[in-house]
Amino acid sequence: YLTAMKYWSQYYQSGLPMDRHTLGVGMRILTRIGNPHEAFWLLQQWAYRLNLEAPRSKEIEEELEPADQGPQVGENEPQVDEPENDLPSDKALMKATTHPFHRVSVSIITLNDWMVALNRIERPDAVLAAWDALRPVYNVSPDARSLAILLGATRQARRLDNNSVKAVVMRMKYGLRDTFRVPQPGSQFPGELTATVAQKNLEEILGPMEKSKPRKYTPKLWHGRLPEDHARMLFLQA
Repeated sequence: YLTAMKYWSQYYQSGLPMDRHTLGVGMRILTRIGNPHEAFWLLQQWAYRLNLEAPRSKEIEEELEPADQGPQVGENEPQVDEPENDLPSDKALMKATTHPFHRVSVSIITLNDWMVALNRIERPDAVLAAWDALRPVYNVSPDARSLAILLGATRQARRLDNNSVKAVVMRMKYGLRDTFRVPQPGSQFPGELTATVAQKNLEEILGPMEKSKPRKYTPKLWHGRLPEDHARMLFLQA
């Protein structure tokens, strides 16, 4: 994937048009090399979102300003030696480009492929958050493949939770409440999930783009239920 990153970086900085396929490839590569937070940043920079204001000509120019394209190498951070394999750093990849800026309407195929990549690097929490953002943020509807990816993420979350003391305690408390019919804690997102809340949830899970590494997987309930329980409900409603 480092070689793929090199060639995608060259395309990104070449000024050639960005479309949903190129965007999807870049998101998958960034995710597979361990930087899903930068993949999410790339998606936010280029994808059409329902919570965007009507674009103005000045805003389009500002989108191309380096300040909006992430921190530049050498600004507010110590200099580091460049790798010997001549691969561009992730932050160097995110420099302002010369091609005309335009929003890309992503499809469910693009987001499905990204969720698969998130599963491959063991980030089921990000898959669950991405599922929540499909309709309110990117105006796409999940399909049968999306549901299969989601179910796979909940199985992976269960496997990862078996190796975490915090997760085991969380699941024990949930099981005790269920056994004694004590009401479970409500969802952290009461009511209908808005685009702003769904987007913020993904940002909090993955971490800011400025960080060199994303936030680690943290076991948690999903809408007040165990991930597999909420996914089962979604499956029965499909």
